[in-house]
Amino acid sequence: MSVAGNYAILGGPFDDQLGANSGSVHLFQRTTGGDAFTFAQTVYSPTPAASALFGWSVAVNENGDVAIGARGDRVARGSVYIYRKSPDSPLWTFVDTLEPDVTQDLQNVGNFGWSVAFGENILAVGAPNEGVGAEKHGAVLVYERSAGNTWTLAETVVPMDGRQGDLFGFSVAIDEPTIVVGSRNATHNGLAVSLILWDDSYLHKRILVLKSFPFFCEP
Repeated sequence: MSVAGNYAILGGPFDDQLGANSGSVHLFQRTTGGDAFTFAQTVYSPTPAASALFGWSVAVNENGDVAIGARGDRVARGSVYIYRKSPDSPLWTFVDTLEPDVTQDLQNVGNFGWSVAFGENILAVGAPNEGVGAEKHGAVLVYERSAGNTWTLAETVVPMDGRQGDLFGFSVAIDEPTIVVGSRNATHNGLAVSLILWDDSYLHKRILVLKSFPFFCEP
C-alpha cells in the first residue's frame, strides 16, 4: 500500500484474473474537500503472466505517478510498470516499463521490483537477489525524472561490504534527497543491519544497527 497527497494505491499480487498470481493494483483518489478516498480504477499488467506478482510493491507520489513492482515477472528477473494520471482525467494510463538487469545475466533471478519508493523526482527500485554467484547481495536502482515525465536510470547502488544473501534492497524509502535501503539479512560487526542511508550523490553514508530487531527491514 502507498499513500501520497490525494492518492492511495493497494497491490493485489495474488489476483488470478489474468493468470495464477498475475496480480492487480487498485487505485483510489481523495474526494474533493474531504478526507475519504473513493475507488477510481483497477489496473493490470500490460503484459500479464502467471506468477508475475504484479502489485507486489507499489508507490505513488503527490503528482499521481504510480510505480508497480512485479518481482516475479520475466521468470523472477522482475519488472516495474509506470502509470501516470493526467490532471484532466479521472484515470491512470500506462506509460513505461522498467526492466533492467544489473548483471546483464539473463538467467539471473534478481527480483527487480521487490520494493519501490517515490520522491517527487526520484524513483528507487530494490532488486534484493541481484548479482552473480558470491556477489548476489542485492542492488537498488535509482531513477530520475527527465523531460517528458520519463524515468531514466541514474545510478545502480550496491552495498560496499555486501555478502551473498544480504538481500540489499529488500525495502526502500525516500525522503528527498535521502534514500533509505533495508538489507534484511546483512550483518555488521555481528549485529543486524537495519537501514543504510544515501544522500543525493548516492554514496554510502551510514549504517544504522539495531541489535534487538534482526528483521527491522521488513517492508
